[in-house]
Amino acid sequence: MQDVFLSIQKLLPNDRVWGIMISRLNHIIMENQNKRKHRGGRPTLPNNEKQATQINIRCSIEQYIEIKKTAKDSGLSVTDYLLKRALNNKVVYNYNALIDELNAVGTEFSRAGNNINQLAKHANSLSKIGKLDKSLIERLNLVMFDYTKKYDDMRSLLRSIRRELTK
Repeated sequence: MQDVFLSIQKLLPNDRVWGIMISRLNHIIMENQNKRKHRGGRPTLPNNEKQATQINIRCSIEQYIEIKKTAKDSGLSVTDYLLKRALNNKVVYNYNALIDELNAVGTEFSRAGNNINQLAKHANSLSKIGKLDKSLIERLNLVMFDYTKKYDDMRSLLRSIRRELTK
């Protein structure tokens, strides 16, 4: 029986071994807890920067679409855009979207100019063969006058917008 007891005692770790085993287990547990704490992602914000409350508003669908479009054009989320507007902070607009819109307007003006040139070319060809009506000439002159006036207004407006953007 004593031989069995001695062999069991040899199998069981002594106090020093138990201490090492417990120390290793504690180390493994602490590593697992640290892994759970620091999973990555966005760092926590300080309490003064947290957005903890909500404000709900009601608006029509048209108003919502307009607010959403304006927020997108300014490069902000709807929440950030409304907060900046409500707190009288300066809203920085996305000038690339504005420039794209201005380019689209310029393209439309160019297309209108091309159409007017085609009309003038056709009128010249009719004039050469003597089939040009005087009323057609008067209408074409009115269209040309209107186009050049709007084109000049648009150019001056675009120049002033460019000056404002470069300030």
